Amino acid sequence: AQPLADSVSDVVLIDGDRLHASGLHSVEDALQQYAGLQLARNGGPGQSAGYFLRGVGASGVVVLVDGVRVGSATLGQTQFGAMDLAQLERIEVVRGPMSTLYGSDAMGGVINIITRKGAVEQKGTLDLSTGSWHKHNYSLTLSGALQDDPTFHYFGTVTRAMSGDTEYTDGETGRTGTLGGSRWKEDAVNIRLDKDISDEQSIKLWYNYKAGKDGYPISTPRLKYWNQDDWERIIF
Repeated sequence: AQPLADSVSDVVLIDGDRLHASGLHSVEDALQQYAGLQLARNGGPGQSAGYFLRGVGASGVVVLVDGVRVGSATLGQTQFGAMDLAQLERIEVVRGPMSTLYGSDAMGGVINIITRKGAVEQKGTLDLSTGSWHKHNYSLTLSGALQDDPTFHYFGTVTRAMSGDTEYTDGETGRTGTLGGSRWKEDAVNIRLDKDISDEQSIKLWYNYKAGKDGYPISTPRLKYWNQDDWERIIF
């Protein structure tokens, strides 16, 4: 650990307060907004085709979770989507070559994701938000330590994010239409257990589960020629 002012590299620190107050949906969104990550999507939330940092693809960006390398080649499609912002303490991003410390696969930079550890005192949070097109987010977290054994910490979060189909205004008719297949829903459960052995050693058990149904819009219908029966016959 060192102050940002002492670093000779281009480092971006996304702290927990910024993450939890941002209203963003995913780790990918936070990295895009605050660290300049370029993301290629091929569907709804969590369906990314790849990502780029300083013009370098996933194979040239080292990704760490709590300092442990988790592999970069498939991370844009799996690990980022499995994490929830509620479980993160901060994200550290080094933008630019770091081959000296991390090897030849760090040409684009390093992303280090730090997860939250259970607090000393028991506490919980409930976050609710809503928006256009029936978009709702729910998040429940519980954190603390055992009273009989304060060296045993626990942190858990349960989240649900969902949205209805997006609406649009048809340029020819002026009518409001619905972009079929754009709705999505994702549920996640994240649990972390820590046992402190000494000031420098600990054991961590970390469990992540995420499942969802994400739509993929095929096209924007021209309402001038819209026919519900024909549309369902083509789609289904």
